[in-house]
Amino acid sequence: MTSRGRILRVFWVLTAVIALAILVFALRGAV
Repeated sequence: MTSRGRILRVFWVLTAVIALAILVFALRGAV
């Protein structure tokens, strides 16, 4: 349970970071 929760947390953090990076890149490209 603990290890699985940790993996899920890392997965969500990576997903959020990638999403923010894409958003920032798109905004920079638009501007």
